Amino acid sequence: MHWKATIAAAGFTALTLGPPPILGAQAPFEGKAVYRVTTETGQTGTVTWLVKGKKLRQDLALEGTPPETQAAYVVVDVGGGTMNSVIPSQKAYVRVNLKQMREQMAAQDTGTVTAKVSKTGQTDRFAGYACEHYLIGERQDVDMCLAKGIGILAPVAAAGGTLGGLMGGPANEGSDAYAELFRQGLFPLQVSRITGTERRVLMEALSVQRMPVPASSFVIPAGYRPMRMPAPRRRD
Repeated sequence: MHWKATIAAAGFTALTLGPPPILGAQAPFEGKAVYRVTTETGQTGTVTWLVKGKKLRQDLALEGTPPETQAAYVVVDVGGGTMNSVIPSQKAYVRVNLKQMREQMAAQDTGTVTAKVSKTGQTDRFAGYACEHYLIGERQDVDMCLAKGIGILAPVAAAGGTLGGLMGGPANEGSDAYAELFRQGLFPLQVSRITGTERRVLMEALSVQRMPVPASSFVIPAGYRPMRMPAPRRRD
């Protein structure tokens, strides 16, 4: 049984729902974005996003992982309040209710950390688009290069900008400034983690393409059975 490893390999920390945002004049992005990724443990591979409305699908392919893991993917439906980890090798999926998850996280919260946002003044270019670097987080240890004009990432904007493991950004940090970046339509092209003098690139865009995405891309295949995520074991 590899399904637990499969979910872990999806590399996705759940989006948490925030208040409905006021989106700018920029149109929502619909299409496909492909990134080169490096995990915190040094594994490399690619991640593909498909975006349509408030739905996002993430397919992660890491080198050295089993074929059944490579085929797994995650679908987030912010409008419907669900996140599904789909495991084709098991013909199964694990569904998480994002509202319930948010409530559980809030109950365990020991204090809100404010994610500071600072412009660096540095610019770059990835996948044919210009972007500007921002330092994010209480320790300013996440560098995001964000582009204007590609389109609003509606699933992220509607979730109040909380990205978690989706792209290496600060997870569950309560900052209006952080959320506002995505409500304004800034699009991530590169994400790096800074540790001391070391800068590790976690994600870098290889291609970003506006295109119609079939609604079927976000539908769990017929015949797949739901599976329950096991409760964490108690530590004595």
